[in-house]
Amino acid sequence: FMQLGKMILSKIHDEEYIIYSAKEDEDFFLYVKEEFPQLKLIMFFSDDEWRHNNYDRYLALYSDYFTVAVKSNIEKYRRYGFCNVFYMRWGCNPHTFYPVPVNKKKYDVTFIGAAYGLRIEYVRFLISNNINVHLFGRGWEVYKDLSPNYGGCPSHGEMIDIIAQSKINLNFIWTSRNPEETTIKGRTLEIAACNAFQLSNYTSEFENYGFSDGENISVFHDMDSLLEKVKYYLQHEEERNCIAQLSYKHVTELLTWNQQFKELFSFTKTGASKSLQKFNVLVINRKKLLHKITADDSRLQIDFVDNEISNYEKYDGVINLNNNSTIDNNAIMMMVFG
Repeated sequence: FMQLGKMILSKIHDEEYIIYSAKEDEDFFLYVKEEFPQLKLIMFFSDDEWRHNNYDRYLALYSDYFTVAVKSNIEKYRRYGFCNVFYMRWGCNPHTFYPVPVNKKKYDVTFIGAAYGLRIEYVRFLISNNINVHLFGRGWEVYKDLSPNYGGCPSHGEMIDIIAQSKINLNFIWTSRNPEETTIKGRTLEIAACNAFQLSNYTSEFENYGFSDGENISVFHDMDSLLEKVKYYLQHEEERNCIAQLSYKHVTELLTWNQQFKELFSFTKTGASKSLQKFNVLVINRKKLLHKITADDSRLQIDFVDNEISNYEKYDGVINLNNNSTIDNNAIMMMVFG
């Protein structure tokens, strides 16, 4: 991966940005920052609602700009000293999610997505109340009681057709790590871009996206309200169509990826930056052991001593080297920041 990245980046001439979806390889973005300092690194933190504490906030240290999809987390980053954080809403691509004309709806209720958490409980509740729910995606096949409702894992084209052929598209937006937490993900906008009706559980993020219950989306809060709304909308086709059309218009005009990137690049022109404190670190190295720590670092004030000292109060962190070490300044910065 590093070899491929080096080959691609070696061909860069006039580019200004590199965008990194912060998921897997930390070494890659460190390589980019060291070898191509002229490039502004934009990191996407698309799961910041559960990755914030143990992952994203550390990567923010190395970002020229970074995006979060949960608006309430922006204040956390600003308290750290990150003013280069941008609230980037999810978007849709109307070239890959689009309306498909159908003469007659094939399905009453469908859900497309993996089987986990509260999704399973809510689906079972609907089925136990005689609602015909068709399920597509990974994991449903292992539940014997749901096998009559399972339709396999559709291709992208098949998924578009299923969305178009459904009277009600269920949209469960609990996060995978915290079943009590909800946030908008791409599927919310993708269903809307297909000019299809969706029934979603509630998230406070709807307000930030311009969604309003009963106007351009329909929302449930618990099992009983879900069942009530499913029964209602199965009998009210005109209302379903009106909500779907308003949702389609809203998303395709304001919430495409093209629009989101325009707003992001406008933000990068503002010059927003980091204003982190400079941390004081003491390194105790009695035996003159080998290490990769350097004193020349604008982020850190590093003092080296070969004996214990009497006062540690002025230091934010102390490292006591007992063996030859590969620890470097980046690792120290992450530790003391944490």
